[in-house]
Amino acid sequence: MHLTEVSGHTHTVTAIGASAFSRCTSLISIYCLAPTAPTCEDNAFDKVDRTWCTLYVAKDAKSYQDHDVWGDFFTEEFNGRVEDIPTQVAKP
Repeated sequence: MHLTEVSGHTHTVTAIGASAFSRCTSLISIYCLAPTAPTCEDNAFDKVDRTWCTLYVAKDAKSYQDHDVWGDFFTEEFNGRVEDIPTQVAKP
């Protein structure tokens, strides 16, 4: 699959379903601004390169670091507004 970006535009994302992004090998960025790391069901990010995909989180959202799934992603704080999150990605 060629999905490259996922944006959680609300602060209320609480869970990522089983295999939701499984085999999204082109995924390079995830924006999740929920203050607490959402739970992830089985294989939610199976085959996603978590060292290459950047997870953008809300400032001071420390629960992602110790999470058994989210903790594997390269993580950066997102200090912008929800409106600043990209909603379209140019096709190669």
